Amino acid sequence: MPTIFCSTKLSKLLVLKTKLHSHTTDDWNSHLFALEGRKCLAFVHKETFYSFALFDILKSDLKDFKKIFLDNFLNQLNYDGLLTDTLKEKFIFFIRMLKLLLQITIVLLLDI
Repeated sequence: MPTIFCSTKLSKLLVLKTKLHSHTTDDWNSHLFALEGRKCLAFVHKETFYSFALFDILKSDLKDFKKIFLDNFLNQLNYDGLLTDTLKEKFIFFIRMLKLLLQITIVLLLDI
């Protein structure tokens, strides 16, 4: 799972606490900025500098920050022609496995 480093403005908007980080190859920077009075987000991959931006963001849109990141990242890859059928299948498989692991974890916690 990618690690997203939030700017100070964004972390205040999301009400995030500072956490220690172990460096991975999938680190991203995210920044909150205003454009004509509207909140916007920019995401930049630390290693490749691949980037995408979201415009006219509302605070209520950020309730599920991980989902917003992943959905828009996949949409941008698709728009740029970088999301091949093989890569799509791998993402779908990965997401299904995460959901299954989450369900198993919930069941195990309920059994305790």
